[in-house]
Amino acid sequence: MAGAAVIVAGLSLAGCAGSPAASPSPAPTVTVTATATATVTATPAPVAASPDDAMTPLAAWTACAVLGAHEYLAQAPSTELRPYNAAQPPTKNPDGSYQAIVGMTLPPGTHEGVGNVIAVCTIGGTLGTPTLIDFTLKDI
Repeated sequence: MAGAAVIVAGLSLAGCAGSPAASPSPAPTVTVTATATATVTATPAPVAASPDDAMTPLAAWTACAVLGAHEYLAQAPSTELRPYNAAQPPTKNPDGSYQAIVGMTLPPGTHEGVGNVIAVCTIGGTLGTPTLIDFTLKDI
């Protein structure tokens, strides 16, 4: 919760009039008044994605991961899908589609000389209707 506090202080000095040589005056009275006011700023609720929203890097990667898993895991069920890496998101193409690369690690001995497989996909469309433009599996 974000907020700001404002403190207002009032100081009242009574009994300070008069000179010390004149008559004795009553002791000065000091009154302090403090008021605190808090301002609360509400955080807006996140807006849910619409099916008509443009494709996002994460959505393109996820679609590619699902396709890669469907195509390759049938051949090697113990293959491990590598997680999404936000530091290396899919590349956005000039037409608004994304090229996503999804890595899969094969168990030792699955295919001689092959340790990993990558799915390379070009995904376009919207969140509600993603479109597969290109799909390739490569052994590396």
